[in-house]
Amino acid sequence: MRDFLLVVCALVGLVSVSRAETPVADSALRKNDSGWTDASVPRGKTVIDTSIVDLIAHGDRLNGTQVRVRGFLRLDFEATGVYMSRDTYNDRQLEYSVDVYLTPHQKMSSAQFQGRLVLLEGTFHKAFPGLGAVGKLTNVRSLEVFE
Repeated sequence: MRDFLLVVCALVGLVSVSRAETPVADSALRKNDSGWTDASVPRGKTVIDTSIVDLIAHGDRLNGTQVRVRGFLRLDFEATGVYMSRDTYNDRQLEYSVDVYLTPHQKMSSAQFQGRLVLLEGTFHKAFPGLGAVGKLTNVRSLEVFE
């Protein structure tokens, strides 16, 4: 019965079931003062340096690709995101943000970077129009402070 409920919730969108939410061993996360790298997430052959503006304008073209994007990190209880500017971060303007899916261990290791300008590397998935954020970043491989 529990599995049935999870499947129904996943189909409805109440529960996210993805590889990015599976726990990572502590030894896979390499931390330093300016960020971390997750060795358990493989790096693709090509990583595209881009911006949130490019993701808004060319989300279809970049859908499913590994990207490196810069923005202001917000870690909330229910959602994590990266915002285009300090103003969009302060005003929580979702239309200028990308949701970020971190494992629980990655999220705990990122707490000291709340509100800071960071550079994230992961796989971009375009969102449907009108649902808030531009898209989501999954399989996050690295986070580092950009300031």
